[in-house]
Amino acid sequence: MLNQIDSLIREHIKIKLGINKQNEIRRLIFEICQRENILPQKIFEEKILQNIINDKNTGYLGKFLKIKGCLLGRRYPNAIKEKDFNVFLNIGFDKKGNSEKICNEKFYPEHIFIENAAKDSRLANNLVKLFPDIKTEYITSIKDYRKENILLKDNLRNRDFNSGEIASPSARNDTSLVIARSDATKQSNLRKRDIFVTAQSFDFAKACPCTKGVINCNYHIINLGFGCPFDCTYCYLQQYTNFPGIILNSNLDYFLDKVGSYLNKFKNKTVRIGTGEFTDSLALDNITEYSKALVPFFSDKNVLFELKTKSSNVKNLIGLKHNNKTVVSWSLNPEKIVQNEEFGTATLAERLKAAKICYNNGYKIGFHFDPVIYYDDWEKGYRETVNLMCDTVPDIEWISLGSFRFNRMLKPVIEQRFPHTKYIYDELVIGHDKKMRYYKALRIDIYKKIFAWIRKRNSKTAVYLCMEPKDVWEIIFGKEKPYWL
Repeated sequence: MLNQIDSLIREHIKIKLGINKQNEIRRLIFEICQRENILPQKIFEEKILQNIINDKNTGYLGKFLKIKGCLLGRRYPNAIKEKDFNVFLNIGFDKKGNSEKICNEKFYPEHIFIENAAKDSRLANNLVKLFPDIKTEYITSIKDYRKENILLKDNLRNRDFNSGEIASPSARNDTSLVIARSDATKQSNLRKRDIFVTAQSFDFAKACPCTKGVINCNYHIINLGFGCPFDCTYCYLQQYTNFPGIILNSNLDYFLDKVGSYLNKFKNKTVRIGTGEFTDSLALDNITEYSKALVPFFSDKNVLFELKTKSSNVKNLIGLKHNNKTVVSWSLNPEKIVQNEEFGTATLAERLKAAKICYNNGYKIGFHFDPVIYYDDWEKGYRETVNLMCDTVPDIEWISLGSFRFNRMLKPVIEQRFPHTKYIYDELVIGHDKKMRYYKALRIDIYKKIFAWIRKRNSKTAVYLCMEPKDVWEIIFGKEKPYWL
């Protein structure tokens, strides 16, 4: 399509455009075609654009600005009306997209790497027993392993990438990593399938990093791992990390001791704390068995401890002493989004079934509509999902709402890895926090409707917004606020 767009620009736009101006025009035309599912020729057939192009009384710069303004108005018909309208037109993008088959099969590691310091840990022994057929390598440290593989990557940069010796970003259309391993091309999908077991000694607990200018929901985070076996198209980890695997922490006793010291700072204040910033809380719990230590540990603390997941992996939770201090929560989206954008995760029905099991075993239950994805017929999808949620769990501890938002450099990564994904061509603009997000009027409309559907079924549950400013909170909730604020 890009070659066709370039040809049409040369044919129809008679002024000579510099490379930057041409790239802005081609990007706008490309995104309009994606958004409206039309061919580029249709755009040039529009009379308004033809009149601008054929206007002989307008100079070079004025004509370019009018052409760009016309295309912006078509690309962002609603967002352009907002006072702080600002967009990101990324120039570099892959025109072919990913050709690999995306797979929803159950996670199974391809390699296991164990730091020498973690060699005799329970987690390392569990992995060796669970996966006796998987090659296990012992390494000095993750840091040294990464350094060695970066050097290897550099040495092999100019080799023939079709030889099977190394997979490159251009060959695999995966901008997040380069795996310098002889079997790199054998990955069956884009999910990370190597496990690294480490003895972590830092970054155990911290306050949730909250964007400036938004309501802080007083949440705290503990980190037991990094990386995820799931592959959601919108996941920020694709752009955030270039590490070629999932990191799991083995020294759990040391970890819990540090977390206990962290909690002591809050004295009599109830702390909302949870895992799940850099990984799914339960996706690999059958392997790590973290929950068997975490849930009892927090059962006598002045906390509400949250396990957040897109899995149905709750077997280890049954029978644990939780003392009503653990909230097991699920990220929810309509099944259409689950199937098309959340690869490797449990289905919506499986998540809700797991929630029912935990609820029947005395756990507090939470749900997160975050990110909410805007699509045709989104209202029907999310209204049905809210009703299914309320039918399954009558007593919910909290529900969060958050619209799709992302660092602007994630956009080309999504385009390359998931060319089928079209929601990135909705009216996403640069927001107050410099992230890409739906324009404010659309976010408010989404939140109002979902909140109304929730309140129609449930009048008591605490509902809150994630990463939204005070004025949006007040429009949605009025004076209502969650009990911890």
